[in-house]
Formats: sequence, C-alpha cells, structure tokens
Amino acid sequence: MSEGKSNDDDTDGKKTSFSSSSLILNQFLAGGLSGLLSRAVTHPVDTIKSQMQVSNLVVKRRSTERSGCGGTSHHRTILPSTRLLNAKNAIKNLYRGFGATALGAPMASGMYFLGYETTKKTLKKIRRERRLEGANDDDHEEEEEDKEDNKTTHMIDNIITGVVAQAFAGIAYTPVDVVKERMQVSSVLPTNLKTNNGVDYRNAFDALKTIVKNEGIKNGLMRGYWAQNFVWWPWSACYFVAYEK
Repeated sequence: MSEGKSNDDDTDGKKTSFSSSSLILNQFLAGGLSGLLSRAVTHPVDTIKSQMQVSNLVVKRRSTERSGCGGTSHHRTILPSTRLLNAKNAIKNLYRGFGATALGAPMASGMYFLGYETTKKTLKKIRRERRLEGANDDDHEEEEEDKEDNKTTHMIDNIITGVVAQAFAGIAYTPVDVVKERMQVSSVLPTNLKTNNGVDYRNAFDALKTIVKNEGIKNGLMRGYWAQNFVWWPWSACYFVAYEK
C-alpha cells in the first residue's frame, strides 16, 4: 500500500511540475504575442516621435553649415512626419526598424510576464513559510495589526514584482530599442551625424552587427539600460499595485 501511495505522490508531483512549466510557457508566449501586436500598431507613431526628437538638431546643423559657424538662421522646421507621409515609400519609412522590434519585442514582453509570475510566486512562497513559522505565536489581540501588515506586505510585494519584471524585460528590449531608434532616425540625419560611417543601415541585422562591431555590447547595444529602467520602474510598480488590488 505504501508503495502505491508513493507512486501516486510521484505522479502528482510530476503533473504539478508539468502544469507549472506549461503555465509559464503559456504566459511567456501570450506576453510575447501581445507585445508584438501592440508594437505593430504603434510603430509608425514611434517612428514619427523619434524623428521629431532629432529634427531640431538636424535643422540647426544644416542651418549652421549654410550660414557659417557664426551665423544664425530662422528657417522653418519641416516636421519629419510630413516628409514621411509624402514620401513614395511612406509605409516602408514609417515601419523602418520594425524588424528589430518584431524579433525582440516578443522576447521582451515574454520576459516581462515571466519575471512578473516568477517573482510573484517566489514572494508568495516566502510569505507563506514565514506565516507558518510564526503560527505558534498567534495572538488574538494582534489580529488587526496583522491585517494592516498584510496590506502593506502585499503592496511591497507588488512593487518588487513590477521592478523585477521591468528589469527582466530591459535585458531583451534595450538592444531592440537601440537598433530600432538608430534605424528610425538614420534616414533624416546628415552624413556627419550618422553612426554607421555616414551610411544608412540595410536592415536590423546589419544595424545589430555594425553596432556590436563598432561600439560593443555594453556601450552600444545595452546603452541606456539603467536609464530605461528608471523611467519604467515607477510606472511598472504603480501598475501592479493597482492591478493586484
């Protein structure tokens, strides 16, 4: 009988392990697919935004070149969005850099939700073990205090979960962001401001290879990782505090 029980326990353990792995994989894939679809919709707007951010720099540099180092210019700025939409290959230009996003965004979104679920489960396990350790010291007078502590603990756990999830996603998305934005603005930059020796990148793979070769991983592909985290950490923490209420 004991052998039969042992076998049943082993089978249950394997089933639980399998279902847990399957759940994580499903969450990873769901997060990746949702990330890709959302990026596909918003990428044209992101391209316009990126080009507008460098437009003043381009106009000033070109004005200085025309009027001399000491000259000033009052040329009207033509928004990159107008040029993009009037161009012959408007759709192609609006989706410049999307190849990098299509390859990396699903991974980043998947890592975000994977980090979220993993951290959430780990913290729950830690809290449960601590509660079991303190079960013997239970006191009715401290029940109200415990409820307040649980609310605070729950909020802290959600903040930690959001921070970790974003840190995970940043590892995948920072290189994507670097490649994407370099490609988005490359076509509007003058030759002397381009990072690829004055030449436009042919595609996302060419941009990736060139950045790694010329600038390396730390100072090239991962440039801005911590800045990106400090921008998104507060949002991610607040989101999960509100979402898990």
